[in-house]
Amino acid sequence: MSLSGVIEEVGPGVRDFRRGMKVVALNSAPCGSCFYCMKHQENLCEDLLFNNGAYAEYIKIPRRIVDRTCWPCPMT
Repeated sequence: MSLSGVIEEVGPGVRDFRRGMKVVALNSAPCGSCFYCMKHQENLCEDLLFNNGAYAEYIKIPRRIVDRTCWPCPMT
């Protein structure tokens, strides 16, 4: 599942995103360091992070999801 929206605020240390950008993010992100992630089987991640709330007016996206599974939308 994914969600999309416009960034209202960015947290400290966030470099690739800024207020007003349109983005799409997945609702989960693998850890990148467990046995399965190291074998490129991220779908089996032992510490898969989930973020629920895609239907909310505002949602805080955890840093791991921002870093691993969040992308800017092309401008139209």
